[in-house]
Amino acid sequence: MRITSKAVRQLAEQDIIHRSPALSRSINRRRFRANLGCSSRVCSYVWNRIVAKGILPKGFLPTHLLWTLVFLKLYCCETILAILCGCDEKTLRKWVWKGVDLLGQLNLVSQNVWDAHHQTIC
Repeated sequence: MRITSKAVRQLAEQDIIHRSPALSRSINRRRFRANLGCSSRVCSYVWNRIVAKGILPKGFLPTHLLWTLVFLKLYCCETILAILCGCDEKTLRKWVWKGVDLLGQLNLVSQNVWDAHHQTIC
């Protein structure tokens, strides 16, 4: 099932960010990026790549991808993430690590980019 960036934004606003209708659109977008580390467009692109590759585990939902992105962006303890995501630690752990594995399978960063980045740091 494909998903649009608008649907991703609505899902995140409903489950994680708790959007305020009183705030401007740009502030809500900034909050989305601050919590998930990327735009809703990038989230929908990643989800659609996972679906297109046929690597979607049974039961893995777009919400679980959002949890994974929050985990990677904030990298705080499981208890805090579970509160943010509205689930228990065991459920969070199960789906987040499946999501991390999925992101790794997408090969979104090529080895050439990694090598070039690593050489400039060292």
